[in-house]
Amino acid sequence: MKENGGLDLFNQEERGVGDREKGRRKHRRKEESWKKMNG
Repeated sequence: MKENGGLDLFNQEERGVGDREKGRRKHRRKEESWKKMNG
């Protein structure tokens, strides 16, 4: 049970990192399109 709980926590961490990375990528794309629009 303890092992399983640790594994679940690890999976949550992995998911969190992935979401953060996705958010950063989305923000960067937004910034690039904004720069293009404003020359």
